[in-house]
Amino acid sequence: MKIKQFSKFISIFFLTILLVRILVLIVQEKSLMILGYEIHHMYPGIILVLISGFSRFFSKNWKINNFDLTIFAIGTGLIIDEAIFLIFTRGNHSDYFSLISNLGAIVLAATFAIIFYGIYKYEIKPRR
Repeated sequence: MKIKQFSKFISIFFLTILLVRILVLIVQEKSLMILGYEIHHMYPGIILVLISGFSRFFSKNWKINNFDLTIFAIGTGLIIDEAIFLIFTRGNHSDYFSLISNLGAIVLAATFAIIFYGIYKYEIKPRR
């Protein structure tokens, strides 16, 4: 992975989290309901990560792989944004902007960014 790809991934990852937080703030109390179940934005994130992972694994086309990087960054951002919210709160709209949810999203996103950076640095390290 090149530094340009890593920078693109991190930018899209954090931008996704920021945009979702802003969008949820603007469109409060409107949930997507399917068959009586509330669909959190983490669920489409899981689907995007799965699609990008399988596509990246099975495709040798660099254009598709570059698109997969974008899809993976968006999916990962959607998952990370809501993970702490769903695990440590009751999962209602008022808890989404609670201190636990906000700090948890920041800490978890920063942790994953550090992990991704470590993986990136390991990949560019020359092997003997």
